[in-house]
Amino acid sequence: MAWGAGSVIASGQGHAGIIVGNGDTTGALPNAKCTGSLNNGTGSINTTAGNVCTTELTGGATQWSRRTSNSIQWWSPVFNGLQFKLGTAVANYQSASSATTATQPGTQKPKLWSGSVQWARGPFTIAGAYESHEGFRQGTSATAVANPKDSAFALSGKWNFGPGQVGVIWEQLEYANIAAPGATDNGVKQQNIMVNGTWNVGPGAIWAGYTMTDGGKSCTAGAAGLLLGCGADGEATVLSLGYDYILSKRTKLIFAYAKIDNSPTSATFAGSAYYYIAGPAGNNPAAQGQGTASGIQPSTDTTTLAFGIQHVF
Repeated sequence: MAWGAGSVIASGQGHAGIIVGNGDTTGALPNAKCTGSLNNGTGSINTTAGNVCTTELTGGATQWSRRTSNSIQWWSPVFNGLQFKLGTAVANYQSASSATTATQPGTQKPKLWSGSVQWARGPFTIAGAYESHEGFRQGTSATAVANPKDSAFALSGKWNFGPGQVGVIWEQLEYANIAAPGATDNGVKQQNIMVNGTWNVGPGAIWAGYTMTDGGKSCTAGAAGLLLGCGADGEATVLSLGYDYILSKRTKLIFAYAKIDNSPTSATFAGSAYYYIAGPAGNNPAAQGQGTASGIQPSTDTTTLAFGIQHVF
């Protein structure tokens, strides 16, 4: 979608994607009663009775980096380095109008709207992006919010100075309250920032990046079942380093290192605060988004070493 002002940052962001955009996802717009046959969080086969669509995966409810099925986009011509992009998506699957139950507040009608503007002139590129999600999440009672409106805003910039480039992105993710009337407001606002750069060395380039999140300082424990933490328990940083060795115009070798530093949990959350690790198993949306599927305990720091080859067809 048009979301992703981060696309103009310097290359080599490493594992920053687990924080920037609060992760990524693929598939149709989400619906609580419309799940795919494969669980996006754990990779297991979904056998729950009553699923109304199993022919296509549905994307996650809280991620902003999305590869959305049946999307519609419009890109303007480039005017003196300035370009606009707009996007939306068709909601293929929706629950029946009688969807209200003891644990679901009613018909979920997912909608997505996004837009961005980018200006590139000489060595400089700047961009801004905004995206709105409606009905991606639901409360868990008959009187809760059926179609909350979440939003995200990002600014980014890049400077290419010849032998290298540097980039920065700042974003604010805001998730609406989905609690029933009279219950504690469980909305949350999270800010993330990433700084990175590359330096040409030999036939390739060294790259490095630093990413941090405040974890949503205004939220309460388990707020809205989100894939993020609350206050100090959700703060995290990612340091990534790597080298891309160019073999040809379409092929390169990739060497990478990443260190994820998760803040210690406090007694307030009884060790249940969300934390970040590299890989989908740790970002399982069960239990308010804690990474329980990975078996790694909250507040654990993780280190990743990677080697790969990329070929563009």
